[in-house]
Amino acid sequence: MDWQCYSRYTIEDNARDLADLIRKVDLAPANLVDASYGAFITLYCASINPELGKTMVLGEPPIAEFLARSHLKDDFELLQGFRTSVERPTQDASKRGAFEKAVQTFMDGVMEMENFFSSASRRRQAAPNG
Repeated sequence: MDWQCYSRYTIEDNARDLADLIRKVDLAPANLVDASYGAFITLYCASINPELGKTMVLGEPPIAEFLARSHLKDDFELLQGFRTSVERPTQDASKRGAFEKAVQTFMDGVMEMENFFSSASRRRQAAPNG
């Protein structure tokens, strides 16, 4: 199979294909379940075709790219805040070789809870067979 032909497809192409499929098989409004890049496609499709989706279950969508494409000020600010408070400090700690600090910074930032990583480690150590 020639996989290079697929590299020309964009998120817009994929979202359009998903929307066309939902319409063609008359599934709207659909319960959409996807993961990773598929979750990004689903999220993007639903954002421009809200009538096609009833519910969404998304596993680890690459949300940063979605926010970066958004024209909404709130989305831009959310992405910039994440990059400033989570992404860059995580990368900096990793570059210094402070891998535990990198994981702590990332987990605390993603969970939006200071000391989440430390308290999770303490709970794991206190658990039987921990």
